Amino acid sequence: MTGKLTGGRELTQSLAVRKDPNSGGTEADIEAQTKMLNDLRALANTGAEMVNSIEIIRSQIEGLDRLTSDPAIKKAAEELNQQLIDLEMNLVDLRLTGTGQDGVRYASKLLGKINYLASGLASGDFRPTDQQVEVQKLIADQVRGLQPRFDALRTRIRTGFNEQLRSKDLPTLSVPAPR
Repeated sequence: MTGKLTGGRELTQSLAVRKDPNSGGTEADIEAQTKMLNDLRALANTGAEMVNSIEIIRSQIEGLDRLTSDPAIKKAAEELNQQLIDLEMNLVDLRLTGTGQDGVRYASKLLGKINYLASGLASGDFRPTDQQVEVQKLIADQVRGLQPRFDALRTRIRTGFNEQLRSKDLPTLSVPAPR
């Protein structure tokens, strides 16, 4: 560890990070746990980026209603919005109201499952169980499976729908690029 004092003098001291001696997990267990938690965080970030991008697009689609009365544009916008909702509902439940009964009414979606799995995994200093590893793989496959669907919708917006908007002298939708 290195730091500077106000006099400009540099001080250096070694720092060793050690496992809690009261922990039942080995260093290898904790390393495996940390790797899986990092993987889950990356997966949650991927899902959150999709949700954020979908919401940006949907807000623009909903704003088109104030700009045009053209029935063809309104129909295409409605269909596109519904496809985005259908995709987003895999990641988060848009019906949640924040009341106490939501957890009983609706099953967790993928981002909720990721958070639940990460919370359980982080509650101790142990290697992920075989079941946790299997669930992580299943959820990861599902999240990754949504990406091509979202990419196809983005392409459809950029090429087809935005061309429809241009033909009516309407502003086009800004579609966030994938990260």
